[in-house]
Amino acid sequence: VAFLLSLAIETAVAAFVDRTAIMLLVAPAVEEILKALPLRWLMVRGKLVNAVDGLSFGFEIGLSFGMVENLFYML
Repeated sequence: VAFLLSLAIETAVAAFVDRTAIMLLVAPAVEEILKALPLRWLMVRGKLVNAVDGLSFGFEIGLSFGMVENLFYML
């Protein structure tokens, strides 16, 4: 979900900003914010009991985002 949102936002911004600015400024900011949102959601719902929970969920979110992003680039 985060990857598709990131792709949509970056595509929309591409109409107004050149490609270099997207790669250096827009894409990293958008991707990191969208990867942090599920962790924030888990924190609000009380699902993160300790730091290890946050670490493991953060690792899983980052890994899955990277896998989907790389599969998209391969296609």
